Amino acid sequence: MGRFCCYTNNMSAPTDLLELRRRRLERTGVYPIHTQEEALAFLDDIGFCRFSYHADCELPSFSGALAAEVSGELWAWKDALPNTRRVYYGALFRFSAGDSVRPGFLSLTVLAALYSLSNVCQFGGGRDLLPRWAGVSREAVGLADALEHAGPLSTAGLRAAAGLQGKEHAALFHKALIEAQRQFLIVRTGVTSVTRANYGYVWSSFASAYPDVIRQAEALDDLAAAAALVDQYVDAAVQVSLERIAFVLSLNLRLLRRAAAQLAADGRLEELPGEPPLFTKPG
Repeated sequence: MGRFCCYTNNMSAPTDLLELRRRRLERTGVYPIHTQEEALAFLDDIGFCRFSYHADCELPSFSGALAAEVSGELWAWKDALPNTRRVYYGALFRFSAGDSVRPGFLSLTVLAALYSLSNVCQFGGGRDLLPRWAGVSREAVGLADALEHAGPLSTAGLRAAAGLQGKEHAALFHKALIEAQRQFLIVRTGVTSVTRANYGYVWSSFASAYPDVIRQAEALDDLAAAAALVDQYVDAAVQVSLERIAFVLSLNLRLLRRAAAQLAADGRLEELPGEPPLFTKPG
């Protein structure tokens, strides 16, 4: 079996919960992962997956899900899998208040639901109003504008196109790069080289990389999108509060509560006692 479970870094979780989470991973039928095709099947089934270790995290990690004999493929597969456009990878999870944004994978179904609730989708795909009405920085919007105009660019090319070259703009560029990913404005779509000396990322606008996902997202109303996210997150985490989901994904808690109430009424979620209450799958 290799490693016990890719949740086991969550040392505060009770043993019985860790066991339930291990069984959830086994239900994918491809745990532990041995091939890239199994990795894609695993990510599609689990929906939400952080990339690597993070203390006290309820989501599984991709690094912990690999079989021991393919653990050396971790970084290569992290780059190769999103290039298939069958999963999404980006900086999008925030697990604690003082921590940096962490990268991870999303299934395309989850991606469509998250994009549906994003600022850019709420504004009909337009970016011009985002700085004024959604608090998105002009630098983040500028990265998407540069990619839309020039097409895919390396990190260095994107910095130049956005006018953020030089050491004096390094911190601002990095902040905009993270923000633009979290706002679903840009996405990594490749690497510049497989050699360590020339390794770097290629970036594209989200709209050019995932047009089918955008069409799916536009067909969802807010409640349907929120219900899909709550349903899948609870399925991946086994037990989790709505407050936690809202924090990790930067979502509206009131909307998530409406979605959870609908799911519970439909028999798809069960509320457990606690403060805040936890949600789990029935049975």
